[in-house]
Amino acid sequence: AMYEANYASREDIDAAMKLGCGLPMGPLALLDLIGIDTARTVLEAMYAESQDRLHAPAPVLGQLSSAGLTGRKAGRGFYTYDAPGGQTVVPDTLTPAADAVSGAGRDVASVGVAGSGTMASGIAEVFAKAGYDVVLAARSQAKADVAKGRIAKSLERSVAKGRLTAEARDETLARITAAGSLDAFAEVDLAVEAVAEDLEIKRQLFASLDKVCRPGAVLATTTSSLPVVAIARATARPEDIIGMHFFNPAPAMKLVEVV
Repeated sequence: AMYEANYASREDIDAAMKLGCGLPMGPLALLDLIGIDTARTVLEAMYAESQDRLHAPAPVLGQLSSAGLTGRKAGRGFYTYDAPGGQTVVPDTLTPAADAVSGAGRDVASVGVAGSGTMASGIAEVFAKAGYDVVLAARSQAKADVAKGRIAKSLERSVAKGRLTAEARDETLARITAAGSLDAFAEVDLAVEAVAEDLEIKRQLFASLDKVCRPGAVLATTTSSLPVVAIARATARPEDIIGMHFFNPAPAMKLVEVV
């Protein structure tokens, strides 16, 4: 739970258990040695028989297993190893650089939103209202234009209710560019997908975003139920992938879950 909630790093947890409890190996390193999928299977069997919540496998075990990150045998698990089956831990994206600044973020001025449905339109509206330049990309220019038209109607309703001025409406809409191809994301700082809640569809989209988006751009998935790590594995830059779950309707819900 501490690891999943980011209360402590994997190194801190393992060091605390070794130093504080006298264990020869930390629990996360031990899970990598056993095999994360193996440990999950054993715990599931124990829980099925005992119904004791202490035996229920932590969700992170399922997430890592689904992404193929099964520990030493795969070369990656809680830690990264020098080779599949290797024993030597090597630095990875979770290993902070010696001169890294804790909590350092990335500047975002432009946002790409992939999708043409209600959620995609809502997310694009939220970013544009906040002052970001937005590219709203769909599978065709016609679909993208329809999605932008949906935003225009939403903004018009806000004006009619006195929640938005006509000037702010026009400025917001002017920040949104409708595009019929992901190629329009070439220079965005943040790309957000808002497509069907299907793992394979999202993985295919992220593989495309990986090719189109510039190095250093953050790629975000809006999934509410799929493992973010499984989506990230479709790219060559998993360190740039995050979960950014907007609640529906996005323009009205002032809550975003970041994973």
